Amino acid sequence: MSEQTADTKEHKPDTWLVRVLNWRLIRGFGKSPLATFSIAMPFVGYVILYHSEIAHYLGDMGGLLAVQEGVLNRDSALAADENRAGMSFFTKLNLFYLGSCFVGAGTVVFRFVAPVTIKEFGTASQFVEAELGRATARKLRTMVIAIKARRPTVAAPLLTIAPWLNRKKMKLKQASNELRALKDDQLQIDILSSFYNVEDRYSQRWAVYLTTLLYVIGFTLISIPGLSFTVRVLRIVILQITGNS
Repeated sequence: MSEQTADTKEHKPDTWLVRVLNWRLIRGFGKSPLATFSIAMPFVGYVILYHSEIAHYLGDMGGLLAVQEGVLNRDSALAADENRAGMSFFTKLNLFYLGSCFVGAGTVVFRFVAPVTIKEFGTASQFVEAELGRATARKLRTMVIAIKARRPTVAAPLLTIAPWLNRKKMKLKQASNELRALKDDQLQIDILSSFYNVEDRYSQRWAVYLTTLLYVIGFTLISIPGLSFTVRVLRIVILQITGNS
């Protein structure tokens, strides 16, 4: 797409999905210590809970999967226990383990695919504040290329105001002189903010959706035992109220 086409093309604002579901939203959990622990949790859980070979080292805690299979194969005691008292301990444990696996997988995707800019800075203002003093002509040109690739209608006004941002029109030494001649930092701020937003909202969208899906599945599985218990409590309260009325 040429610059002339980008200049004349109507600017389309970001969609609701792009504004709401982005890397910055995922970063809230993806950078947390709990997310870091979730990466190791599936492996730790397997070793501690399910690995039958080390059961005798952990007070018979390991090998629980074999125990469950033995109960199910022997009789219906496990199913009867679930019907009588809600979810069994084994069911809750399995859901927690599976949920942790999904959450850990989502965190791995975030840590490997999310832009470094987003992982290091939580907001555009933080990024601008940290990078403004280091915004050389070379860096600004590189950022404008990234902005133009994903949001040409945002890059077009910047290239119009500062033609030196285009590598084909001006050499780097001349561009550096033009940058030093600026009376204020507004252009640099605009470029840095636009670059952050492009990285946040348009970089590797498939990974944003994948990470979100893994987190949703994981937290849903982990929350099922708690939701089941809540339903049981509500049922008892309703029976008590209706029984006393």
